[in-house]
Amino acid sequence: MQEPLCLDGTHYAYAFRPGHGSGRHRWVLHLQGGAWCATESECLSRRGTGMGTSSDWGYFHEPAGILSDEEAINPDMHNWNVVFLPYCDGSSFLSDRSAPLVLNGTAVYMRGR
Repeated sequence: MQEPLCLDGTHYAYAFRPGHGSGRHRWVLHLQGGAWCATESECLSRRGTGMGTSSDWGYFHEPAGILSDEEAINPDMHNWNVVFLPYCDGSSFLSDRSAPLVLNGTAVYMRGR
């Protein structure tokens, strides 16, 4: 199996925050949603956005909701281990093309699996 890539060919990455105290053996695995690309042109247009590249992933630095480590915001799971799996492949982590599609002269990678 080849390494997973985002639509623009950047390397896939995830974020991990270790749990502590009573939450050190509990886990939140968050697969970010994003909806599939319905057409090749839609994947091409998504390629350079936050839903198609890992080059601008900085938003996990201020997690919210069930990903928050603040007890006042997330009283039940604030101290759990958290794995955040961003969405950038256009196919719900299912694609595994060995070569990119070339659309209008631009490579679009379909390797999120």
